[in-house]
This record gives sequence, C-alpha cells and structure tokens, in this order.
Amino acid sequence: MNKNKFTVIIFLVFINSLFAQNKQTAIQFTLGKKQVKIGGQAGFGIEPIRGQKNMYRLTFGATDRVSRQEMIITMEIKSQTWPKQIYSDIRYHNLTVIYKNAEGMNFALMPAVLFAHGKNKHERKQKWLKMSREERLKKGKGVRVNKKMQGSLFQVDANIQYNAQGQPVKITGTFSGLIAAPASPTGKALKIKNGTFELGVMK
Repeated sequence: MNKNKFTVIIFLVFINSLFAQNKQTAIQFTLGKKQVKIGGQAGFGIEPIRGQKNMYRLTFGATDRVSRQEMIITMEIKSQTWPKQIYSDIRYHNLTVIYKNAEGMNFALMPAVLFAHGKNKHERKQKWLKMSREERLKKGKGVRVNKKMQGSLFQVDANIQYNAQGQPVKITGTFSGLIAAPASPTGKALKIKNGTFELGVMK
C-alpha cells in the first residue's frame, strides 16, 4: 500500500475515538473559494517523543459527522520544556495535514524533504549528521524527497494553555498554506487561507 494512503487511513481510524464532542466550530479556513467549518468531535494532545530528547508530538483535529468532514494536523516540536507557543512550517519541520470531505475534496500534505536524524546505529555512523541543512540538501545526504509534495506550503501558529497543575487544557491558533497542483484534489493549485482553530484537550 502507498505509504501516504496508509498514513491517512491510520489517522482517520483513530480520530473518532480520540476527540471529544464539540458543538461549536473547532476549525475553519478557506479552501480555494470555499469556506470550510468543522465542529463535531474535536480535540488535541501533546506528548514527548520516546527516545528523542526535547522533542514533542502535537496532534489536533476534528470530525464533523453532520457536514461529513475530517481534518487532522500532526507536528513534531523541539522544545526544552513543554511547549506553549509553537510555529511550524512544512518546509522545515515534520508537519502533516490531512483533510477529507464528502465531496471528494480530499488532500494530504507532508514535507517534500525529510531529513534522517540518526535514530538507528547505521545512521549514527554517517558523517552527514554533522552537515548543515543546506549542505545535506546540496549533496543529497540523509535526505528523502517526496516529489508530489514539492511546491506545497503550510504554516501553523499555535498557543497551548496549561492549568495550574501543568496539564494542557486548550489550544488556539492560525494556519495557512498552498496545495500545489500535484497534491491538489482539483489538479490545480489551491490556497488555504484564514485558518483558525480552538480546541480542548482530548478526553
């Protein structure tokens, strides 16, 4: 099975069980000329990534059974402490976006370029781990390229609120992007504008 399709299936299988019911709009944005609003089941979660120092994984999204839409955003964050203010750009960070609706306007975005991080013994022996991002791109060392994603853009600005016990309780923020023609459901580039979200923690 295509790896991208497998990722989409895994996310959509779990989203229904993870997200709490939310009667208000949790995520909204403009896709091309269409206004998108998603309520229903919504939520977010954040956790340290096992085996990676100062790395966290943030996931948030919503499933609206009334309008038959789903969206989920996942990103990896580097932070010395539990992150509060987050900026993530798909050109430089491990960021994945999945959207699905009943009209077939489905898309999945992920980095066009991924860098190996020396997680296994073979990678840790490689000299390219000491190279800069620019050097690795130029020489193609420890780099994987997804041509379908080239030209697509996506940025997220987020704020996580914590309670007095230090537990995450709410996330708010904005996003925007561009779906390049190869990844677009219409075959033409589509802009993602005026994206906003407000979600409580996963129950």
